Amino acid sequence: MRQEFNIVMVNSVTTLLGVILGAVITWYLTSSSSKDLWLLGNINKQQNEIVQKRLELIEQASILLNSTQTIEDINRYLLAQAQFATEASKCAIEPEKYEMTLIQCKQLMDIDEAFKQSKLKTDMTAKFGWLVQMSGIYFGPKTSQYAANLSKLPKWWEADITLFKGFIDTMKEEMYYFKMES
Repeated sequence: MRQEFNIVMVNSVTTLLGVILGAVITWYLTSSSSKDLWLLGNINKQQNEIVQKRLELIEQASILLNSTQTIEDINRYLLAQAQFATEASKCAIEPEKYEMTLIQCKQLMDIDEAFKQSKLKTDMTAKFGWLVQMSGIYFGPKTSQYAANLSKLPKWWEADITLFKGFIDTMKEEMYYFKMES
């Protein structure tokens, strides 16, 4: 009888230990996989945000690429205004030589419009600088190299169109580039 009691006790304790061990293993695996799932979800969310930012940068690059003619026109306008300013100052010194009044001499140049155009050119150049810097940050090594080459240009709007197209094509190519840390 005593031997049967011992066998029952050993079986009971073994069963209890098995249940406890099973519960601990289940808890560990569940918490570990939950943590892994949370990390994967968080990484996926961050990558989606980066892809969204990359799409915005590609859009801005396309807009600027199509604005190069505009900025060339602005540049020509500002050069013409500078020539008018030179003539206007000569005229203001000797209006009778130009057969004009002082007011007519001052009207040779449109300072307000020149300021607006100059500001537009400055804003577009600043936007270009921002685009190049952000592209170097958000994309992979090929786009970063294009960005470095573009940032060296003194007059970005005069760059060869193939450089801009290559820049945008590389951005599209590296849209889903993610450097995996080891």
